[in-house]
Amino acid sequence: MKYKTRILVVAAIMSCAMCTVAFAGTAVSKEKNFKVNGDTYTNTATIDAYPELAQGTIWVSGKKLLAGYYGVSAAIVKDNQVIEITGTGYTDRETTGLGKYTSPSRNGIVGSTYFAYGTTEVFDGERYIKEYTHNSPNQVVSRNRTGIEAQKNEDNQFDFESAVKNNEMIPAIGVDGVEGFIYPADYIDNGIKTPEQALAKQRQRNGNSEYINLYAEDGKTVIGKMEVTYGGAIMK
Repeated sequence: MKYKTRILVVAAIMSCAMCTVAFAGTAVSKEKNFKVNGDTYTNTATIDAYPELAQGTIWVSGKKLLAGYYGVSAAIVKDNQVIEITGTGYTDRETTGLGKYTSPSRNGIVGSTYFAYGTTEVFDGERYIKEYTHNSPNQVVSRNRTGIEAQKNEDNQFDFESAVKNNEMIPAIGVDGVEGFIYPADYIDNGIKTPEQALAKQRQRNGNSEYINLYAEDGKTVIGKMEVTYGGAIMK
């Protein structure tokens, strides 16, 4: 398993600290800027961790694009195990961006560490350009007056960006609490090539969940299932 080494970036740490003070229970990743057809786009990962809610939100934004041109997949992680993932959702109208959230727990577990990460897509006229967000900072649910204990760095976080890029196994908790591993390609690589295909598939799915295999550590033995949800899209 790959874990991120400790990297202190002063501007990012200061930004996170201010964010935590201003919005108790919420922490946002460093922005990732990328270009598609010469235009600049930005994505971020946000974690909200309160005793009554644990939620991750992934945002991508940029110029106004046609329906189906933006796509987002979100995941939330508890104690370095993925506990909920969404399949890629696409914009169903012309818009400047798309956010997709996942809420795996209506009761944040005291002492557990949460963070979010995700994948964003922008159609360049010929294919979808995928970009991966930075992990959000950790948030630990606690009994203090704010409801959370902010962690202002990414110490000991599993390196999900590397795992997703290379389709390496990711630790996860599947249906009925079974612990195992999933392959990112099973829920990110959906075979969709055009906005028309994306919108048709989205209408066909109608918000219903799908399921992918949960594997043992050998990466071959199937020991359960992991739910992939498709709700929770927010458009700007």
